[in-house]
Amino acid sequence: GIKNVTDKVLSAIAKFVQDGSPETRYYGRKMLFTLMTHADFERMLDKHVLPKDLPYVQETVSSLRQKGLGEMPIITPSAKGRRSHTSTSDSSRSQDALSTGDREMREVCEMPRKLGPCSTLESAEYVKVITASLNAKDFRERISGIRQLLADTESNQDLVAVNIVKIFDAFKSRLHDSNSKVNQVALETMSQLIPLLKEKLSPVINMLIPALVDNNLNSKNPGIYAAATGVLQALCQHLDSYLLLQPFCTKAQFLSGKAKQDVTEILAGKPGPSPTGLPPLPS
Repeated sequence: GIKNVTDKVLSAIAKFVQDGSPETRYYGRKMLFTLMTHADFERMLDKHVLPKDLPYVQETVSSLRQKGLGEMPIITPSAKGRRSHTSTSDSSRSQDALSTGDREMREVCEMPRKLGPCSTLESAEYVKVITASLNAKDFRERISGIRQLLADTESNQDLVAVNIVKIFDAFKSRLHDSNSKVNQVALETMSQLIPLLKEKLSPVINMLIPALVDNNLNSKNPGIYAAATGVLQALCQHLDSYLLLQPFCTKAQFLSGKAKQDVTEILAGKPGPSPTGLPPLPS
């Protein structure tokens, strides 16, 4: 049940954020970062974290609110060398902690499915957390933010929908991220978000389509191109033609190469092996 998960997660977090390993401390901070939007977060800390650990955990939370999560620590060769001389038992404990961290993080990511409606303050805190993750300097944190957005949309569409402009103002940049891994993950995730949000995407369509087509449809990376065409197909399948016609027409005038051909075929409703054309507008 949720109580058992909370007991286990918060007990583990309290240990992780005080661990001697920078990687393990990062996992602890990341789990706190994810939990901070929970409606009963402060109460859960008081209830489930031991009194001797509580001040350190609260200090860590305060730092996260002010500075954000930050980047994954980079272990230098010299640091690795020093760590290689530690005892085997210490090394094993560190690896066990990291493995446990992975498991606990997955459990934490499932917790939003249990949450009820958020207040305005909690909603604002959620936007702050998710956009910070989507805009992080570390590409791994950006990917984590993208995946978290999908999980949150699956569990609490209303929370995402009411903040959709602010969230997608950050997310749209990931659709043409300079890092190809982030770019492709964002496009693939967008294909999954579209059938979940459908018409709720209408306020952000005009910012999404340029971010989608400007570079991706002329990409020489086959994975990125395939993911981009998958997004186009999802848009045409799940959104009303009226929402898509104007932004696609506008973009078609300024595109070139394969991108222009793809968008023109969408507007013409031309069928292909994977039909992506807009349904005909009613007369």
